Amino acid sequence: MKCQYRFCEAELPDGLNGNSRYCDYSCYYNEKKERSRETYAKRNETLTEIRRVESLLRICHQEFRDKPFNAEVLTAKNMNWQVITSSVTIDGKSYRVVGKYAYILFDNNTLLIIKLN
Repeated sequence: MKCQYRFCEAELPDGLNGNSRYCDYSCYYNEKKERSRETYAKRNETLTEIRRVESLLRICHQEFRDKPFNAEVLTAKNMNWQVITSSVTIDGKSYRVVGKYAYILFDNNTLLIIKLN
């Protein structure tokens, strides 16, 4: 069996515990560091996208206030419609929440953004 550290792949020595996946502690530690680095990078990428979408909503809220506007405005600014941090029901309508802003997309392709307290 080979060492599971992505940069080693040496054969595991004879007599090593049958459950071992790494040839020594340094390979285990280095692989753990690589996995942590990948996890951090993915998390950071997600948070960056959430901040970017929240910024787009903030800019449009400042421009249009509490008036519905055409959703194409955000589409032109490369809005990622898949990003939401939660949802909330206000006056019987379900809003998508991104950070401090909530929005609802109506059937006629208009959008209303509100700022949450």
